[in-house]
Amino acid sequence: MEGKTGSAATNKGYYTNKYPGQTGSTQPLYINNPKIVRLSEIYLIAAEAKLKGGNATDAQSAEYYINQLRANRITGYTNVTSVTIDDIIAEYRLELQAEGHYFFTLVRNNKTFESIYRGTITPDHYSNICAIPDRELFICPDMKQNPGY
Repeated sequence: MEGKTGSAATNKGYYTNKYPGQTGSTQPLYINNPKIVRLSEIYLIAAEAKLKGGNATDAQSAEYYINQLRANRITGYTNVTSVTIDDIIAEYRLELQAEGHYFFTLVRNNKTFESIYRGTITPDHYSNICAIPDRELFICPDMKQNPGY
Protein backbone atom coordinates (compact mmCIF):
# COMPACT_ATOMS: atom_id res chain seq x y z
CA MET A 1 0.00 0.00 0.00
CA GLU A 2 1.17 3.47 -0.73
CA GLY A 3 -0.03 6.77 0.67
CA LYS A 4 -0.87 10.03 -1.04
CA THR A 5 1.63 12.73 -0.19
CA GLY A 6 2.57 16.23 -1.25
CA SER A 7 0.81 19.58 -1.24
CA ALA A 8 -1.71 18.53 -3.93
CA ALA A 9 -3.01 15.63 -1.83
CA THR A 10 -5.97 17.25 -0.09
CA ASN A 11 -7.69 13.92 0.57
CA LYS A 12 -4.83 11.98 2.07
CA GLY A 13 -5.31 8.23 2.29
CA TYR A 14 -4.00 4.87 1.16
CA TYR A 15 -4.46 3.00 -2.05
CA THR A 16 -3.27 -0.33 -3.37
CA ASN A 17 -0.35 -0.44 -5.75
CA LYS A 18 -1.23 -3.94 -6.96
CA TYR A 19 -1.76 -2.75 -10.55
CA PRO A 20 0.41 0.36 -10.83
CA GLY A 21 -0.75 1.33 -14.33
CA GLN A 22 0.95 1.60 -17.67
CA THR A 23 4.65 2.33 -17.84
CA GLY A 24 5.44 5.80 -19.09
CA SER A 25 1.97 7.18 -18.38
CA THR A 26 1.70 10.59 -16.75
CA GLN A 27 -1.33 9.33 -14.80
CA PRO A 28 -0.59 5.62 -14.24
CA LEU A 29 -3.29 5.11 -11.58
CA TYR A 30 -6.01 6.26 -13.95
CA ILE A 31 -4.83 4.49 -17.09
CA ASN A 32 -4.87 0.90 -16.01
CA ASN A 33 -5.71 -2.53 -17.36
CA PRO A 34 -6.62 -4.64 -14.33
CA LYS A 35 -6.88 -8.39 -14.67
CA ILE A 36 -10.51 -9.44 -15.03
CA VAL A 37 -10.06 -13.21 -14.74
CA ARG A 38 -6.86 -15.09 -14.09
CA LEU A 39 -5.95 -18.76 -13.84
CA SER A 40 -5.53 -18.54 -10.06
CA GLU A 41 -9.13 -17.37 -9.72
CA ILE A 42 -10.34 -20.24 -11.92
CA TYR A 43 -8.40 -22.70 -9.73
CA LEU A 44 -10.03 -21.27 -6.60
CA ILE A 45 -13.50 -21.47 -8.16
CA ALA A 46 -12.84 -25.08 -9.21
CA ALA A 47 -11.49 -26.03 -5.75
CA GLU A 48 -14.53 -24.52 -4.03
CA ALA A 49 -16.94 -26.20 -6.46
CA LYS A 50 -15.25 -29.59 -6.05
CA LEU A 51 -15.21 -29.27 -2.26
CA LYS A 52 -18.94 -28.52 -2.30
CA GLY A 53 -19.73 -31.65 -4.28
CA GLY A 54 -19.20 -30.57 -7.89
CA ASN A 55 -18.65 -33.49 -10.25
CA ALA A 56 -17.79 -32.00 -13.63
CA THR A 57 -16.24 -34.37 -16.16
CA ASP A 58 -12.43 -34.40 -15.89
CA ALA A 59 -12.48 -32.26 -12.73
CA GLN A 60 -9.55 -32.68 -10.37
CA SER A 61 -9.73 -32.71 -6.57
CA ALA A 62 -9.87 -29.51 -4.52
CA GLU A 63 -6.40 -30.38 -3.20
CA TYR A 64 -5.06 -30.58 -6.76
CA TYR A 65 -6.18 -27.03 -7.56
CA ILE A 66 -4.79 -25.58 -4.32
CA ASN A 67 -1.50 -27.45 -4.77
CA GLN A 68 -1.16 -26.17 -8.37
CA LEU A 69 -1.79 -22.61 -7.22
CA ARG A 70 0.59 -22.69 -4.26
CA ALA A 71 3.37 -24.57 -6.08
CA ASN A 72 3.61 -21.64 -8.49
CA ARG A 73 3.88 -19.16 -5.61
CA ILE A 74 5.87 -20.85 -2.83
CA THR A 75 9.44 -22.06 -3.24
CA GLY A 76 9.89 -25.60 -1.89
CA TYR A 77 6.14 -26.07 -1.46
CA THR A 78 4.92 -29.42 -0.12
CA ASN A 79 1.52 -30.58 -1.40
CA VAL A 80 -1.42 -30.67 1.00
CA THR A 81 -3.48 -33.82 1.29
CA SER A 82 -6.71 -32.19 2.46
CA VAL A 83 -8.41 -28.84 1.98
CA THR A 84 -11.24 -27.16 3.90
CA ILE A 85 -13.47 -24.29 2.83
CA ASP A 86 -11.52 -22.07 5.26
CA ASP A 87 -8.29 -22.95 3.40
CA ILE A 88 -9.88 -21.92 0.11
CA ILE A 89 -11.22 -18.67 1.61
CA ALA A 90 -7.74 -17.85 2.95
CA GLU A 91 -6.32 -18.47 -0.51
CA TYR A 92 -8.93 -16.13 -2.06
CA ARG A 93 -7.79 -13.44 0.36
CA LEU A 94 -4.12 -13.89 -0.59
CA GLU A 95 -4.55 -14.25 -4.35
CA LEU A 96 -7.18 -11.59 -4.95
CA GLN A 97 -6.08 -9.03 -2.37
CA ALA A 98 -7.63 -5.55 -2.76
CA GLU A 99 -9.90 -6.62 -5.63
CA GLY A 100 -13.22 -6.82 -3.77
CA HIS A 101 -13.64 -10.61 -3.92
CA TYR A 102 -13.09 -11.44 -0.25
CA PHE A 103 -16.41 -10.02 1.01
CA PHE A 104 -18.40 -11.98 -1.56
CA THR A 105 -16.46 -15.16 -0.77
CA LEU A 106 -17.33 -14.80 2.92
CA VAL A 107 -21.00 -14.08 2.21
CA ARG A 108 -21.28 -16.90 -0.35
CA ASN A 109 -19.92 -19.34 2.24
CA ASN A 110 -22.13 -18.11 5.12
CA LYS A 111 -19.19 -16.92 7.24
CA THR A 112 -19.40 -14.45 10.11
CA PHE A 113 -16.76 -11.71 9.98
CA GLU A 114 -15.84 -8.36 11.49
CA SER A 115 -16.32 -5.07 9.67
CA ILE A 116 -14.60 -1.90 10.86
CA TYR A 117 -17.72 0.01 9.81
CA ARG A 118 -20.57 -2.26 10.96
CA GLY A 119 -19.08 -4.58 13.58
CA THR A 120 -19.91 -8.28 13.43
CA ILE A 121 -21.51 -9.30 10.13
CA THR A 122 -23.43 -12.58 10.33
CA PRO A 123 -24.68 -14.54 7.29
CA ASP A 124 -28.19 -13.09 7.77
CA HIS A 125 -27.04 -9.45 8.28
CA TYR A 126 -29.12 -7.00 6.26
CA SER A 127 -26.07 -5.40 4.61
CA ASN A 128 -25.18 -8.62 2.78
CA ILE A 129 -27.92 -7.63 0.32
CA CYS A 130 -27.50 -4.18 -1.21
CA ALA A 131 -30.06 -1.43 -0.89
CA ILE A 132 -32.26 -0.81 -3.89
CA PRO A 133 -31.37 2.66 -5.24
CA ASP A 134 -33.94 5.40 -4.53
CA ARG A 135 -34.22 6.06 -8.26
CA GLU A 136 -35.46 2.50 -8.83
CA LEU A 137 -37.94 2.77 -5.96
CA PHE A 138 -39.25 6.05 -7.41
CA ILE A 139 -39.70 4.50 -10.88
CA CYS A 140 -41.54 1.48 -9.47
CA PRO A 141 -43.56 2.57 -6.39
CA ASP A 142 -44.76 -1.00 -5.76
CA MET A 143 -41.19 -2.14 -5.15
CA LYS A 144 -40.20 -2.52 -1.50
CA GLN A 145 -36.77 -1.59 -0.14
CA ASN A 146 -34.66 -4.47 1.15
CA PRO A 147 -35.03 -4.86 4.95
CA GLY A 148 -32.70 -2.77 7.09
CA TYR A 149 -32.31 0.19 4.71
